Amino acid sequence: AGGRRAEIDLRSAVGAERIHLLGALGSETVLLAIAGSGAGLLCASWLVRAVSGAAPPLVGSAPVRATPTLFAVNAGLALAALLCCTVVPAARATRSTPGPPRRGGTTPPSRMGGLLSSGLLSAQVALATTLAAGAVLAARAVSDLRAADLGMEPDGVVAIEVAPARGSTRPDPTHVDRLSAYLARLHEMPGVTAVAAASGPALAPEPADALVRTRTGPGGPVTRGLASARFVQGAYAYALGRRVVEGRALRAGDESATPAPVMVNETFARAYLGYPRRSGLEGRVALDGDRPAWRRVVGVLEDLRLPGAPEPPTVFAPHSVRPVAAMTVLVQTEGDPDVAAAGARGILASLDASTAVRRAESLREGVDADFVAERFAASLLLTFAGLALGLSAVGLYAVLAWRVRAGRRETGLRLALGAAPDDVRRLVTLPGLRLTLAGIAAGGLASAWLAGWAERLLPMPLRPEPGAFAMAAALLLVVARLAVWVPVRRAVRLDPVTALRDE
Repeated sequence: AGGRRAEIDLRSAVGAERIHLLGALGSETVLLAIAGSGAGLLCASWLVRAVSGAAPPLVGSAPVRATPTLFAVNAGLALAALLCCTVVPAARATRSTPGPPRRGGTTPPSRMGGLLSSGLLSAQVALATTLAAGAVLAARAVSDLRAADLGMEPDGVVAIEVAPARGSTRPDPTHVDRLSAYLARLHEMPGVTAVAAASGPALAPEPADALVRTRTGPGGPVTRGLASARFVQGAYAYALGRRVVEGRALRAGDESATPAPVMVNETFARAYLGYPRRSGLEGRVALDGDRPAWRRVVGVLEDLRLPGAPEPPTVFAPHSVRPVAAMTVLVQTEGDPDVAAAGARGILASLDASTAVRRAESLREGVDADFVAERFAASLLLTFAGLALGLSAVGLYAVLAWRVRAGRRETGLRLALGAAPDDVRRLVTLPGLRLTLAGIAAGGLASAWLAGWAERLLPMPLRPEPGAFAMAAALLLVVARLAVWVPVRRAVRLDPVTALRDE
C-alpha cells in the first residue's frame, strides 16, 4: 500500500471514489490470502499425516488428525490476519491528501507507520528468539538425559529374553542347571566380560507385588510390606554395571547357603531398613513363603534411574530360591552387541531345544528408545524454530527493502553529495540491527519466563541457560545479516541521477 501511493493519488485525481480504491486493494489482497491459505492448509494436511506417522506411540495420547474444525480455526485466523493487515494499510493509503499527485513509486513511511512496522518486526524476531532458545534448551535436555547417570552402564550389554518354547510358565527341576550351563558357555565367547540372568525385563521395573517381612537386626521389630522380587544368577550387578553402595554383590556359592542371602536396592533399604541412618547390612528379609527363616542382606545396590516410573523397592535373591522359567540373560561384551546376540542364539539352540529366544536387543538401544518422546518433542521445537527464523528473515528483508525503496531520494542525495558506500551501508544496516537487537532482548526475557511453563508441557526438564540464549541470539543475528544483504546491496549500487529523477 505504501508503494502504490502515487498510483492511488493518480486514481483519486481522475475521480476514483475511496470505496472503489479500498475494494481494488482489498480484492487483490483477498486473492493472495486465499491462494496462500489454501496452499498452507494443503501442506498442513500432508504434514499432519507425516508427523503423525513419524511420532512415537505415547501412552494415553490421542491420535492427531487434520479435521474440519482444524481447518475452520486456521481459516478464521487467516481471515483475522487478513483484515488486520489489509484494512488499516489500505485505509491509510487511500486517505486523501492535499496537493498534486506524487511522482515517485514509494512514499516515505509516516512516524506511526514506521513505529508500527518496527514493532511488528521486533515482535516477530522476539518470537523467533523464544522458539530458537527453546529448541536449543530441548536439544541440550535430550543430550543431558542420554548422558545422565542411570545407575547402570548400558553400553556393550545385550539383553536376551529366553523362555520355554512350549509356553510353560513352570520350570522343570533341571532348569537351573541348564541355565548355569548356558551362562558358562556364553562366558567363553570372545569379547564377553560378564554374563548373568535375571527374572523380568532388563529395563522395565517389576511390579511391587511380593509380600516381604523385614527387620533391622536380630531382635528388631518386624515390618510387613510390598516389594519387587527379582531372582538373579551369575554376576548380575557387574554385568549391568550397577554400583554396590554398601556391602557386596551376590556371588557364586550364595545360592547354596541356608538361607540364601539377598541384595536390596536403595529404595528398599530406605523404606524398610532405616538406610542411610542405619546400615542396610543389618537388615533381614523374609520373602513370602519363607517360614520362619530370615535372609541376610549382603549388599545394597544403587537405584536405577530410567525414564518413566522409578525403580520400586526391590529384593534380589538367587535364582535357585525361586526358579523362574522366563529369564533375561545379560551379556556384557567388548565387541559388537549384534554379534554377541547372534552367538547367544546359536549356543542356546545347541544346548536346549526346549527354550527359545523371544527377543534380543542392545541395552543402549533400549535406553535410547525410552527417550523417543523427548527426542520427538525436541525435533518439533527445532522445526518450529526453523520456521520462525525463516519468517523473521522474510519480515526483516521486506521491511528493510521497503525502507530502502522509500528512502531512495535521501539515499540519492547523499550519494550525489559524496557519501561513501560504507556510510550508506551503515545507514541501511543500523535500523535493521536495532530492530533485531530489540526483538532478541524481548525474546530472551520471554524465553526465560516461558521455560518453567513449557517444562510442565514437555517430557523433559528445561532449565534456562545463558548459553542457549546466546546461541539463539547469534543465530538470529546471522539471519538478520543475510536478510539485510539484498537491501544494502541495492542501496549501495543506487545511481544518484536515476534516484533523483524518479523522485
